[in-house]
Amino acid sequence: MKSQRYIFTILLLLYACIATAYDFEKDGIYYKITSDVDKTVSVVSNPDDMSAYSGVITIPETVSYTYGTFSVTSIASSAFSYCSSLVGITIPNSVTVIEQEAFMNS
Repeated sequence: MKSQRYIFTILLLLYACIATAYDFEKDGIYYKITSDVDKTVSVVSNPDDMSAYSGVITIPETVSYTYGTFSVTSIASSAFSYCSSLVGITIPNSVTVIEQEAFMNS
């Protein structure tokens, strides 16, 4: 029974890591596709360095990817966390959701 809980915990942690991954990067901003049907994406953190966003960032209203144009509709949790070099950010009207802690310690 103890080993089953251990395996379940490992699987849960792996799922959490996969869930926060990105699908593509465009002009220095990382995106996760939130709906293939509605063609929407969320801005996520840089997978290699959470504090990598710096300077002035302009999030576009739409972004083109391999198979279409996607509307940027959200900013994911921790997307800009720990970005102490972030000076400013322009958020388009298409963004209707900013998740908790998106700008924590920035």
